[in-house]
Amino acid sequence: MMDERGERVSFRPAISWRVIIIALILMPIHSLLVIYMETITGIDVSFTSLMIPTIFLFFFLTLLNAFLQRFLPRYSFSYGELVILYVMLIISVSFSTVGMSQILVPQLANLYHHATPENEWASFFKYFPKWFVPQDEAAIKNFFEGGHAVPWRVWLLPVAVWALVMFALGTFMLCLMAIFRKSWVERERLPFPIVYLPLEMSKDSLGFFKNKIMWLGFALPVLIEGLNGLHSIYPAIPPFPLYPVNLTSYISQAPWKHIGNLYICFWPFVIGIAYILTTDVSFSCWFFFLLTKLENLFAGIRGWKEEDYIGPESRFPFDKEQSVGALIGIAIFCLWAARPHLKNVFKKAITGDKDIDDKDEPISYRLAVLGLFLSFIFLIGFSCISGMSLLLALIFFLVFFTFMLVFARLRAEAGSPWTMRPNMYLQESVVMATGTTPFSIQSLAIFGFFYWMTAYDRGFAAPMSANQVEGLKMADSAQIRNKKLMTWVLLLAIVTGIIVAIWANITFLYQAGAGTGKVDQKRMSAGVKGFESLQDWVKNPRVPDIVGLKAVSLSLIFTLLLVFIRSKLLWWPFHPVGYFMGVSWNMDWAWCPIFVGWLSKVLIIRYGGAKLYRNALPFFLGMILGHYFIAVFWGVLGEILGVPLYGVFGD
Repeated sequence: MMDERGERVSFRPAISWRVIIIALILMPIHSLLVIYMETITGIDVSFTSLMIPTIFLFFFLTLLNAFLQRFLPRYSFSYGELVILYVMLIISVSFSTVGMSQILVPQLANLYHHATPENEWASFFKYFPKWFVPQDEAAIKNFFEGGHAVPWRVWLLPVAVWALVMFALGTFMLCLMAIFRKSWVERERLPFPIVYLPLEMSKDSLGFFKNKIMWLGFALPVLIEGLNGLHSIYPAIPPFPLYPVNLTSYISQAPWKHIGNLYICFWPFVIGIAYILTTDVSFSCWFFFLLTKLENLFAGIRGWKEEDYIGPESRFPFDKEQSVGALIGIAIFCLWAARPHLKNVFKKAITGDKDIDDKDEPISYRLAVLGLFLSFIFLIGFSCISGMSLLLALIFFLVFFTFMLVFARLRAEAGSPWTMRPNMYLQESVVMATGTTPFSIQSLAIFGFFYWMTAYDRGFAAPMSANQVEGLKMADSAQIRNKKLMTWVLLLAIVTGIIVAIWANITFLYQAGAGTGKVDQKRMSAGVKGFESLQDWVKNPRVPDIVGLKAVSLSLIFTLLLVFIRSKLLWWPFHPVGYFMGVSWNMDWAWCPIFVGWLSKVLIIRYGGAKLYRNALPFFLGMILGHYFIAVFWGVLGEILGVPLYGVFGD
């Protein structure tokens, strides 16, 4: 193989000891950075699908590689090596985010610490096994006060238990994504917009950074947010705000006030992602969001939103139920569209049919199905041993992994800027369907405890499945075919991520104090959600919500109708994935930049054709990179100076 100067460069396999050693150094650094920035400083750096610290770290890694390609090509990283490094980084850091260890660790101590005579949480102690949480009162007190060493003997058993649970979750989702990979990547050819930037940076680092159009896109957010940052220090400098401004904060009259939040913002990274999306998906996102606002306005006109109005219409347009119904519809579509492939997967796994080829898969079908089965059995068994009924355990994990499948699909097809979960927490959706009366307090206690992986607004465990399938997509793009080594690499990333995440969270919180002002309290308080819900379920038992279920059913039918029409009419502009995102939590902030990205793509293709679209693509990738760069710049500068500076994302 020759480099750009005509010098011979020896071919290197993507998975090598060099890459593994570098990954084992970078993965802990990466995870520690995320946990410190979010838990201690309170700056959200992992809430975006294209994680800010990951891209920032990869930015300098590929810059180094560009230098090596130019001057020391013998030591430069190959396309495959960079992809492996990125994949290991995103999979390992999944366990350090707010959807996993950042909520789990404080929750392990919250029950005993926050129990008071008023909330009567002490009556719940008997429902949790002693190996669930630390049992030493002094150790828990020191955890919240800070300034103490970690008493690992107290934490060892619960940490080991929950580490196994996290490993089972990671293994199940990895196997699930490995099973769906071929259907999504090769058969349906989903765009995977989130991985477009790291793939371009990996494919030809030198060529990427020599692209002048990319640097123009990079410069735009850097200059604008640079001026906005200076304005926060020197008010005389005029600002050009890009972060959300809520228009409804200026409206107090009915019925307009009932439309809900209507944010206007121009986040460059969302515009860049939206430019990569297919126009039907991006159009549907902002269209269905605005349609929901019109529905709220209609409800306000009819008087259904007035405080003294009593009736099911007060819940119109049932946005929570719409999002749940749309999610179920997309899950059904995922399974239906992949049914020929899934049939082959299970046939190969069970019978070993030689006519079904899985040699190019990162994980063999037999191993993937076995891992799926064993990890699911472990999670159900763990729940039952803990005290949850078999029925509730099955319902919870089937719903949970359905959510995970859909979130991965959203990232693969629509590149959601951040976690687009339904407007209803997972436990709430289960209670809506079943009520709480069929289950004992013991079952509900364990059910509520699982809020740590479902309840935080910007978290949820969803990024794990999406990161994994995107990693598999990147490995496919780089033509990494050594599936035996790939399996071990992915498992190494999972194990490393779990160990670092648990150790770092416990260590940082014992030093700073989980109950002090030195840590981000919204993460600490998220760990009490399960206990608050349990208290509410006990005092106010629920029956199935028939009105809510009807709304979910209508949304499900509408979603499947969109799927059917799209299969018959190629020009149909309304996409079911866009419908789900449009009615989901978090679209408040994303609809406007998605509209800008959609409009930019439509105009460029209309007046410049496909050639101009491809030529302009580096500009929009540069916007993503520049936005992340300036965000990290102001955050790091604020830490160095010891004062909070401008928050690019409005933090």
